[in-house]
Amino acid sequence: MQQNKKLQENFYKKILSLKNKRNLENFFNNFFSQNELNEFANRSYVADLLSQNISYIKIQESIKISSRTIAKISKTVKSKRNNFL
Repeated sequence: MQQNKKLQENFYKKILSLKNKRNLENFFNNFFSQNELNEFANRSYVADLLSQNISYIKIQESIKISSRTIAKISKTVKSKRNNFL
């Protein structure tokens, strides 16, 4: 478990070291599949919609995502861990 934490911290540092959008896009495109990138983007979009108080139903109508995933993201948006929004 401790090893995973170190690996995650290294990953975060790597992302923070990227200087511009092109480098960030290259990094993500080299390390993640298109499906993984789409999933990540969808979750970020859902977080934005939830922070605007958009309903689960309207979110599900706008993109293909389960109510369970929306609920999980909603917990994060409502918690103190929402510094990314």
